[in-house]
Amino acid sequence: MLLTDADVVMDGECVLRAMRHVVEDRQRTIAVGGNIRPINGSTVNRGRVTDTHMPRGRLERMQILEYIRSFIGARPGLSLMNGLVLISGAFGIYRRDIMAQVGGFREGHLGEDMDLTMRLHKHMRDRGLEYRIVYAADAVCWTEVPVNRRILKKQRVRWHRGLSMVVKDFKHMLWNPRYGLLGMFTWPSFFLFEYVAPIVEVLGWFILPFSVITGDLNLAYAIPLTLFAFFLGAVNSLIGLYLDESYGYFSSPLDALRLLGLVFLENLGFRQQTVVWRVRSLFMGNKPPEWGNMERVGVANV
Repeated sequence: MLLTDADVVMDGECVLRAMRHVVEDRQRTIAVGGNIRPINGSTVNRGRVTDTHMPRGRLERMQILEYIRSFIGARPGLSLMNGLVLISGAFGIYRRDIMAQVGGFREGHLGEDMDLTMRLHKHMRDRGLEYRIVYAADAVCWTEVPVNRRILKKQRVRWHRGLSMVVKDFKHMLWNPRYGLLGMFTWPSFFLFEYVAPIVEVLGWFILPFSVITGDLNLAYAIPLTLFAFFLGAVNSLIGLYLDESYGYFSSPLDALRLLGLVFLENLGFRQQTVVWRVRSLFMGNKPPEWGNMERVGVANV
């Protein structure tokens, strides 16, 4: 069963490359996720992406860097550990009988793709069945990312509200050895770095200046540690860019080079803005879950 969004553009061999993992192990493979890439700035001819170029807008480029870091820098390793917590709703192939057993997507869930992935893990683990959920980095599916902050804010708030719902539903799997590496490592890591970390970061914006004013902060240690944290974040992005170049998705090497400067610039404004949106979403618990209208403007050159 193939699930995808109506507005994505698939590479010609996207499905074939994803199904290769199913053919390799038909009995254990219950789901395969693909590599979602922003289409902004690229050229589309007769339903196919023919030339991939960097968009002009810095906001769009920042998101491209995020997608590369997530889909190229992190998911291959999580897949090897059978610890993927998310198969993107933009492209996923599922075993129909297992999908029927878990009930498919749940109505009214803002994080329906992560919720489904976690329920697949739980279903198989609770029954002691061997399985694998795989990520196919070469199965590429192109999607449009927001071109302005208003649309981006709506998307990120919805994403984080969806994550909050998943955390609530699957908190019993955190640090639970019954669920193997998923329960002991990958799901706790995702919980800490995606759900808890924004809260800690916002608190730090207030605690650190207050500590400086009161003289409780040792700047001789704080400044080097802050710079080291920025450096580690940049290294994470650089590794993702290096791995991404091995696939050669960009038509020109200059396009990849244009992302290098953003490795450091994204931590000066863009990151803080998205963190604020994510934390604000935590205070919308009484608001009914709704997807809203995610506007598409048509960003590819046709």
